[in-house]
Amino acid sequence: MEQFDIARRLMAEAFGTALLVAAVIGSGIMAAKLAGGNTAIALLCNTLATGAILLVIITIFAPICGAHFIRRSAW
Repeated sequence: MEQFDIARRLMAEAFGTALLVAAVIGSGIMAAKLAGGNTAIALLCNTLATGAILLVIITIFAPICGAHFIRRSAW
């Protein structure tokens, strides 16, 4: 595995975190508009979108910085 310098790893962590925050907020807004007042459907949509983007972000950034967006002990 290639070693990256600390600046590149920090930027990858910051960018990944920003993407995750944007995805969570965006999926919450999307779910609220699409669910038509049904809270259960809104939560399900938000959860699925957040989980999907988290999987993508971890897959992309794990080789660079380890993708520490969640605790490693959770896996």
